Amino acid sequence: MISVILPTFNNEKTIAKAIKSILDQTYSDFELIVINDFSSDKTREIILSFDDPRIIYLENDRNIGGAESRNKGLKNAKGDFIAMMDGDDIAFDERLKIQLNYLKNNPDIDLVASNIVYFTNNKVSGVSELKVHNPKKFKFYLRPLGLPHPTWMARRNFFQNFKYRPNIASEDFELLLRALETSQYAVIEEPLLFYNVPKDAKIKYKLSLVYSMFITRIKFIKNNKFFYFFPLVLAIFILSSVFYLFKIKTYKIVTKFNSKYQNLFDKVMNTKN
Repeated sequence: MISVILPTFNNEKTIAKAIKSILDQTYSDFELIVINDFSSDKTREIILSFDDPRIIYLENDRNIGGAESRNKGLKNAKGDFIAMMDGDDIAFDERLKIQLNYLKNNPDIDLVASNIVYFTNNKVSGVSELKVHNPKKFKFYLRPLGLPHPTWMARRNFFQNFKYRPNIASEDFELLLRALETSQYAVIEEPLLFYNVPKDAKIKYKLSLVYSMFITRIKFIKNNKFFYFFPLVLAIFILSSVFYLFKIKTYKIVTKFNSKYQNLFDKVMNTKN
């Protein structure tokens, strides 16, 4: 069985589609653990409107953040495989099936992610082109690890060994780097999720994310004695901060499939909840 962990906070506009995209999976042996992180909008009512025995609803009595909410979900998970999901994204209907088969066919891989289709205000902007790079190589430090958080699926023992650390803006990035020494990751080439990029994301949050990733990289370099990468990491931190301040995209996308994925997205959005 697969346990899908979905923390949510004030996602009243998107949570229904996120949940439905999991309930409509072609692979049906899963539990969906939804953690409502003390939302103040109608998120709770929308979640409870679903009548499906596979949904396990947990509600925080205060806002504890995504990291602790995910840890709470992991504590309640019963699956042999665990997948992550966010409250504003939409999974392709074969996502769980494809990722499960990949892990079963590749026993050396601990965690698998996939490429994603970016969208903003219901308009597809492009497809990611992500790969996992070697930490001893230059490309490893240019961007995040290329493992979009809401596309993760891992073996149960991975999350038994590595929990999320709270109060870190880039908790997913930090966990991956911390686990890298003893874990193997992979990225499925085809996209398996529509990834929501808010039009007006807060600059302050983006900068805190960049800073958090910078500190995490520095710790990784120190622990692994890769000191010769420090100038590169510092330069990336400065450039990323400038790019975010001037709203310049920092991720590479492929646009030639936009029409195909826009049609698929429209089809998903036009289905009833």
